[in-house]
Amino acid sequence: MGIINKVCEDGLDIATMSMLIKRGEVEKILSNPFLNICNKVPKKELLDVVDVWLEKSFLLSEDNLNKMLKLANLQKRKIEQIKQIEPNHIEELRLTELDSLINNSF
Repeated sequence: MGIINKVCEDGLDIATMSMLIKRGEVEKILSNPFLNICNKVPKKELLDVVDVWLEKSFLLSEDNLNKMLKLANLQKRKIEQIKQIEPNHIEELRLTELDSLINNSF
């Protein structure tokens, strides 16, 4: 798998991976040769990109900062909309995580 294939709520990493495994999504990712060719990024390269982003972020104009804040707020609203559309998803992930913890404790 790549560095980031799925973003999940804090503390739900194990439950999210369990859901991906149960749904067969991990196999889809691993068996897709296109993803294995195109998405590989060495850690050094990723860190270099992050360093450039960080340096550039200190040079942003007031207008650009305002645009970024608007985008961030739009993303927050989008996330809240998704949470309202799929309220059972988070509960399902938590139950899966609890299930996993119980099964692994025996």
